[in-house]
Amino acid sequence: MLGGLGNTDSFSAAAMPPAGRPFEWMTVRLYEPRAALWRIWWASTRRPGHLDPPMEGRFTGRHGVFLGDDEVAGKPIKARFDWYADMHTPRWEQAFSLDGGRTWIPNWVMSFARPA
Repeated sequence: MLGGLGNTDSFSAAAMPPAGRPFEWMTVRLYEPRAALWRIWWASTRRPGHLDPPMEGRFTGRHGVFLGDDEVAGKPIKARFDWYADMHTPRWEQAFSLDGGRTWIPNWVMSFARPA
């Protein structure tokens, strides 16, 4: 989209932990060439009508790091996404920090594969 300066995706699950309820999200990613910066916005059924603050970051080689502010159980946290770009098995990891980014707790990993 936008001549390569943006993309979107969506995800849905029939039951998502911990409550086991249906869950759906979408992301919008936009690239700012002058700053060589990507921003990633999320919207989900978790908070209808709300667009989360963007994660911001960039790729260095095949590794992308994206940081942003979020909240868990009403408490502010730092969030980090790590993208590992690989033609055959890209991977995304999410981690949260409860201490302003000094330490990180990984909590979600997704590995992808191209269909045969």
